[in-house]
Amino acid sequence: MSKRGIFYPLGTAQAEELALVAGLKPAIRQRLSGRGSDAQRRRLERLGYACHVLHKGDTHTFVAAADPARAEAILRLDLAALRPGFEGEGLDEVLEHGRLLGYPDCCARTFAFSLVERGAGTLPACRAALAATPGPLAPRLNVVEPLVFHYLPWIPCRFDCPPSRAYADHLAALIARRYPVFVNKVDYALAAHRLVVDEGVQLSLTGVWRGDTLVVDRVWDTADDRRVGTPYPPDRAARAGDLVGRVAARRLVTVDGHRLLLRRELALESEALALFPFGGAPIAA
Repeated sequence: MSKRGIFYPLGTAQAEELALVAGLKPAIRQRLSGRGSDAQRRRLERLGYACHVLHKGDTHTFVAAADPARAEAILRLDLAALRPGFEGEGLDEVLEHGRLLGYPDCCARTFAFSLVERGAGTLPACRAALAATPGPLAPRLNVVEPLVFHYLPWIPCRFDCPPSRAYADHLAALIARRYPVFVNKVDYALAAHRLVVDEGVQLSLTGVWRGDTLVVDRVWDTADDRRVGTPYPPDRAARAGDLVGRVAARRLVTVDGHRLLLRRELALESEALALFPFGGAPIAA
């Protein structure tokens, strides 16, 4: 068992802003709370970016783009969502949002179809990306836990998607110029195998494969890699802590459909159960 922690000199939103300024993305669209966008807006407007803020209750959507027409087009799509009777974005709207924000076409299209077929949510789209990945998963494309720092502001079509890898590697290199230790720690966290129990609990594991069983060397609650102070419901923390202890004690982890086995004994069942082998896939016999 390994209790970990990462000091965040910047978050995922700030990293996306860095990508915008570096020309890796044509626009950004971020949902924020409070007055979090005020300084960001002033900073980007000084650099010549067109910025808009759309308020909705305690949250707001911040949009910025080098091209004013692009920023306005994104804003129009968001305004449409506030109209009475709006029932959610359709396929065309999701695709257009992705295009305007500079997402790879393959990822925008796959996510749009996933959203229409499976409904909103990160995990369904991530499971679809896992199923579509024929070989090793690229750790820097790990977006399975949105509250842990991640390089991609989109869900990749596959966890080996070439344009997504190019973006993530370029952004990591930019961040490493100023925060090399942070990038090293993030890369370590994202390269751990990710055991998803349900929407509220994920574990990170390192180890070696023995057939279809992972022999665990280290295990920790994935929430430990979030920014310090991120809210974490006590019941979820307790469930994750209990499972971390059980995995650390038993060490042999096998996922068989919806069943989690520890030393080949049933530990729990969950329809959401999934193991993302970001630390390397098992070698087929």
